[in-house]
Amino acid sequence: MIVPSPQSVFWSLLLALSVFFSQLTYYRQNSSKTKASVIFEKTQNMKTVCRLQGHQPAANTYRYLGMESEDALESAQMIKL
Repeated sequence: MIVPSPQSVFWSLLLALSVFFSQLTYYRQNSSKTKASVIFEKTQNMKTVCRLQGHQPAANTYRYLGMESEDALESAQMIKL
């Protein structure tokens, strides 16, 4: 019977934890983007989305939502940013 060394157990555990936390970060960011998209879709109010996301310049929120610059400019003109 082969018994793993304490070092190999440690490194295996460390690798598993790093994978877990990287996935957790991805899912948290992804759900935050989804929430922002849903709020903007329902309200069409970029100022509200900016405040909820904690973004100062609206351009950050437009990038966060994945909007193209033409769409962002059109939306900004509509809501008078």
